Amino acid sequence: MSGFFARQTLEKIYRFFGPATVSYIVIGAFVGVILFVIEAAFAYALQSFLIAIGVLSPAASALPKWVPVEGFYPVLAFVCVVGVLRGVFQWVQAYYLEAAAEMQRCEQRRRVVDYVFKSRSVNTGEMLSLFNEHANAAATVASQLQTVATRGTSALLMFAWMAWKAPVPSLIFVAGLGVAGVCSRSIDRRNGRVGHALLADHQAITTRIATNIRNLLLMQIYGTQEREAAVVQARLASYRDNALSYANYAGLAFAIPQIFGIFLVCGVILVVRHTGSIVPGDLISYFYLIVRFVQTVADFVRNAVGVQFYAPRVGHLAKWWADHASDGVRGRQLYGKPPSSGEKLASPVGWRLSGVGFRYETSGAPIFERLDAEIPMGKTTVITGPSGSGKSTLINIMLGNYEPQTGSIALTYQQAGETRSRPLSELRHELYEVIGYVSSEAFIVDGSIRENLCYGLTGKPTDAELEGALRKAECGFVFELPGRLEHRLTEQGQGLSAGQKQRLSLARALLRKPKVLLLDEATSNLDYETEAKLLQTLRELKEAMTIVAITHRPTFLYNADHKIEFHS
Repeated sequence: MSGFFARQTLEKIYRFFGPATVSYIVIGAFVGVILFVIEAAFAYALQSFLIAIGVLSPAASALPKWVPVEGFYPVLAFVCVVGVLRGVFQWVQAYYLEAAAEMQRCEQRRRVVDYVFKSRSVNTGEMLSLFNEHANAAATVASQLQTVATRGTSALLMFAWMAWKAPVPSLIFVAGLGVAGVCSRSIDRRNGRVGHALLADHQAITTRIATNIRNLLLMQIYGTQEREAAVVQARLASYRDNALSYANYAGLAFAIPQIFGIFLVCGVILVVRHTGSIVPGDLISYFYLIVRFVQTVADFVRNAVGVQFYAPRVGHLAKWWADHASDGVRGRQLYGKPPSSGEKLASPVGWRLSGVGFRYETSGAPIFERLDAEIPMGKTTVITGPSGSGKSTLINIMLGNYEPQTGSIALTYQQAGETRSRPLSELRHELYEVIGYVSSEAFIVDGSIRENLCYGLTGKPTDAELEGALRKAECGFVFELPGRLEHRLTEQGQGLSAGQKQRLSLARALLRKPKVLLLDEATSNLDYETEAKLLQTLRELKEAMTIVAITHRPTFLYNADHKIEFHS
């Protein structure tokens, strides 16, 4: 198994798959030992049964002493017991196979979910692909590895038993299977290439469809739907052809050991007949295990080929995990809940930025160099500038999501009648508790309007408080809806306009009783009359909170106490 598995140490493979999945794979090897013992016992039971019904002569067989040969009913009972045990352990093996797959699928999806909710930003298409296609591939590989462990262990022990019973015929048989193995190895390499092609096709299809869905209106206007559909259909055809190619080669890999096996069985029969190396009666148990050996090896090869096929996807997932979501990644990529200092921010909060310099790791040009800025407490500060000039980056720096390479950031606030100043890093937890946030794309959850308004609140507001927030946010339309606060919304807020959803988001933010209100193009979908009413409400509230708005709307600019303007 080349590719991902050949390049990794056992420790890295163990950490990637996780202890639960690895334990199921190891259990598979132990189950393989037990299944071999049962198969050997069943071979003897079959031989004993034929003696009991008079088909074979006891003198022509050399059975172990623990195998009953006298009395029909004891022999029949022995056959039944061995058959039941065989079925039970087949069930155990099937359970652990599925358990290995599900444990692995859940583990990889848990990692993706953990990353999504702790990351600053993610690629939607990539995360969905990792959550579905790649996690399923890892689950399939886990189940295949479990089968490889079970079948491989059983096959080795079967060969050892065969070599003990008849060394020369068994060596000839296995040598012939080795030739089949060379053919299977060639198929392995072909399927590895097919696996890479399928991964490329899947990623291209997922990315293209996600882009197209986001831009359906543009494509309708430009008349490019048919062209885009043709591109996706061509990729789908390529994916289908590669998948069929894999099915063909996988089936061939499964068939080769069995095709070779039947000729080898005939060859072994000829050798045994001429050498007399096996007692005639023992041929029953010997050839039963030869047939089971061929079937076991075929299953081993089929699953090994499957591992080879899925290795590119698992390797992609493993590389992503190592680069972005493993324990080695520090806060620059992932961040959790900041630690608390124990201090409460009970007044409007301001910021003081001194000599701040920041650049993204993937970009050579700095976004800020020696930036000095102040956002005063209890005032309305408007941040404006062309797209890409650094407005959103500044907000992330102010929230502590991005750490500047140079300079310092302090929070200013009132306590006990005097103005205080402390580093942002010391009060980040407290800052998050007093922020209300509204973006241009309203966040709506599947539930009632009440549930949407209460989203993220630690306490349960009264109906009067909910209605007050709705009125301040110009959400009178809620009282005209059937069910009012209990009116249910879909995740897309179906039935509400973009402006109505923005106003609901503002009402939710006001219910937090924030000391800082962040508005990121939060009135972009409002008409000027509604926006003017909201601005009047915000003017009345600004004594109780600091308002920071990213906007291009002239009405906001006219009402700003303070303005930060960026140039490209």
